[in-house]
Formats: sequence, C-alpha cells, structure tokens
Amino acid sequence: MKRTLFILFIFCFAVSYSQTTLFVPAQIPYSSSNYVDYGRGLEEWNGKNTWDNVVGVPLPNGVNHGKNYYYRFYWPALEPAQDSYAWSIFDTQIQYAITKGLSFSFRVMDMCTACLSAMSYPLYLHNLMQAEAANSRDWMNADGKWVPNWNSPNYQTRWAALLNAIAIHIANNSYNGVPYSSVIYYIDVSGFGDFGEWHTYPWTGKEPAGRKATGASLKAIIDASKTAFPNFQLGIPIAAFQSLYVPPSVGYYALTTSNSYGQIGWRRDNWGNALEDATLVNNTNFYNPGDSVHHFNYLILNKHNFAPITGEPIKNLMAVSTCGSPYCDLPREFNLYGATSMGNGNYPVNPVSGNVNLMNNIIAASRIMGYRVTIDSGRTTTSPVADGSFQVMMYWDNLGISPVYEKYVVQFELRNNQSVVWTGTSSFTPKLFLHGTRTITDNFTLTGVAAGTYSLYIIVRDPNSYKTPLTLNISGRGADGSYLVRSTVPVASNGASAANVKNHQQ
Repeated sequence: MKRTLFILFIFCFAVSYSQTTLFVPAQIPYSSSNYVDYGRGLEEWNGKNTWDNVVGVPLPNGVNHGKNYYYRFYWPALEPAQDSYAWSIFDTQIQYAITKGLSFSFRVMDMCTACLSAMSYPLYLHNLMQAEAANSRDWMNADGKWVPNWNSPNYQTRWAALLNAIAIHIANNSYNGVPYSSVIYYIDVSGFGDFGEWHTYPWTGKEPAGRKATGASLKAIIDASKTAFPNFQLGIPIAAFQSLYVPPSVGYYALTTSNSYGQIGWRRDNWGNALEDATLVNNTNFYNPGDSVHHFNYLILNKHNFAPITGEPIKNLMAVSTCGSPYCDLPREFNLYGATSMGNGNYPVNPVSGNVNLMNNIIAASRIMGYRVTIDSGRTTTSPVADGSFQVMMYWDNLGISPVYEKYVVQFELRNNQSVVWTGTSSFTPKLFLHGTRTITDNFTLTGVAAGTYSLYIIVRDPNSYKTPLTLNISGRGADGSYLVRSTVPVASNGASAANVKNHQQ
C-alpha cells in the first residue's frame, strides 16, 4: 500500500509538471533466484565450480553461480624460499576468474593443520625462528604440527614481505588485457591462527611460556595487510573479536580500523551454526580506547553498513540442525548480520545426497544475500532543446539487506538506435547506499546533441571497465547491461521557437 501511494504521488506530481515524463519500472520479485551479481550472492569457493563438493546441491533455477570467486593459498606455495616467489598458482587462480568474468577474493594461510605436511609455513622461516631467543621460536603442538611464533620479529618481517610481494605482483600484472587490480573484490586479513582464521584451537592456552601472541603482534599483523593493500577491500575472520584468542583492544581495532578503501569487513567460516550468535549478536566483549566504552555486538551488527560480510558454510553441521533441517538457520543469520555472499563448497561430508530440505534452505538464503538496488520511479524533461538543459530525477531504493561496496558510476545515455550521442554522469553512486528511497536530481546540458528523436537509457558501469554493469532490481536489462528509461526523447533545435517546443510537449 505504501509503495502504491508513493507511485501515485509521483504520477500526480508529474502530471502537474508538464515538462516531465514519468518512468515506473517493474521490480524483480524476491522469488526470483536468478538475481546474481558481483559482490552479492553465491561465491565459487576454492575451485568448486559445481555447486558443492559432495552433496550436489543445485544452484537456484539452474544458474551457474554468482560472479565471485574465492581461493585460499598455502604460504610455501607462494614463497618456497626466502624472497623467491612462485606466482604460477596465484596466476592460475586469478586468470581463471578473469576468463569467467568473475571478481577474485583470496586468503593466504599462515598455518594449516589440515595440510599434509607437519609444517605449513616456509621451512626457511622455521629456521629463522629457531635461531631466535627461546620465546621467539616456533613450536610443535600435541598433534605433531609446527605452530609459528607470531611474536617473532622474523615472522612479522617475513609476513609483511609476503603481502607486499603479492601487492606488487597484483599491481604489475594483467591477463588478456585485464589488470589484476581490476579483478580483486576483497582480501582476507590473515596471518594469525590455524587456516589464517584467527583462532588457535586446539592448542589455546597450551602455548609454551612467552609464545602466546601479544596484542602488539596481532595489531601489527592487521597493519601489514592495511599497508600492503591500502586500496582494496579487506575482511577479517570473526575470531579476531573473540577474547578467547585475541585481546579486546585488538578486537576493537579489527572492528573499527580502515584502510584507504574503507572499513574492514568480517568473514564467517561457519554459516549455518546458530550457536555462533554467542560471539556475534550476543558478544559481550567491549573496549574503551579512551573516549567511551564500545560494545562489540553493536559494531558487529552494524559492520554491513560499511563493509561486506562474507564466508562459507560450516562443514560439520548435523544433517538435521537445531531448527529442523540442514542450514535452515541461514536466512535468519543472513538477515540479522547483513551477509553479502557465501561459498558454494564446504558442506557436510556425509549428508543424504540430494537432500531436498538442504537445497531449499540454501536457495531461500541465496535470495536474501546482499544488495537489491532499484529505481522506484523517475521523470525526465519531456522535450529538451539541443545544447539546452535536460533534467533527470530518479527515486532510488535498496531492497536488499546490505549495500554495494564497490565503486560504480551511474550514467544516462541518449541513443540513436544503438549509437550513443550523449552521456551524462549522475551525482548518485550506489556504493554504501542503504535502505530507503533517495531522490537524486541531475541537471545536464545536452551539449553537441543535434535536433532529433532519441531513446534514453541508464547504465551503472564499473569505472575499471572489467565488471559487467551492475544489475538493478528492475526488469528490462539489455544485453549490454543498460535499461531503457524512455523510448522517445524529442530534442528540438536550439533555434526553435517556444511554440515549437510547446508542440513537442503536446
């Protein structure tokens, strides 16, 4: 009812304003599962280009996947010897993303207990740490796995060197004419804990004397990512703000610090586990940096307003969870935390193949994730004059649970058939645009446009010219990603009389 009244108001206003023509597009319903785009929806996870590595859960309505690809790298694979980098595996993965037109996100694991070797960081680094004082050496846990000493000066130096080398490689390389830097969506802030996930299970509290990571060391690890990747979106695993592993001062820093791109988002690698609410919405941690007390649960719940909430499903979830069926809690979790994307792998090892409830729960969750930027309605000058003013007013909205985090440029185009004769850039940008209608009025001049009849289109472009134009939550998307706003725009000659202009309006 509210939307109907709003459109009626715009229509009445347009009728009373003879210089405008109304545009009311049809919306894509939430029941549609084919609404996938960059930075939202289902993410191809670690090379799993079919939907799931075991269960065979189909993507909604047969779509392939979202437009996002995520991969984890093993430190020794990138740096087998000190300052000797092997880029083939990195290039293979990012070039795979480019070939398929996907964005690329990644993590480098500083440690991996699931990896085959007893040591999952470079041997040269082990030797450097073993040559340090006793409290700076790495050590072996009860499972026979070597654990790095995150306080070690050599560890800190070499981790920062690795990230800087990756940043240089990204900046200096391309594939098929596409710069690597144009493909990156987000980079995980790893460097601490098993799998780079910022937890130290199962040896928490069992570290040899003096070898538990200090707050200063952990802050330096975060800063290493900020320094190496100042202009890319960063995300940090949720264990970074759990006091069991990390001091509250560091958790607060992880939740509030920014690089030049913006705030750091958070990543959850156990979506579907309702018990994790205890450390998220019900997180009782707090910290006072000197101005006031800041509660972590508030920062956690509001992070999606500024940075993406990503992750993957929990692997060891029981076939029937606490709410009745596998992954039935996903829609609630996504809505609560404003999740933007989730991986398509890491599902239970031995579930019932083709579990219908599991499929339906994931399909329902996939419809919720991320943004749904839309145009409620709009209006334009009815009969502009060549080299004269042309006003376009749009009523934008976001029907999704989170905003767009990447930079896009909104442009209007006058076309003669498919030939673009004029382009105007709107003052509106969808980046960080949240819920609620926003009225944007753009006043252009039709410089260089000859008298004639044209069509007006809107298109939301990637300024790096890599990603396809942003998908709006309206029907009518063209093959080039544009939307028709108005099929007939009569542009009068600059020397036309007022009477001629009036005739065009009738």
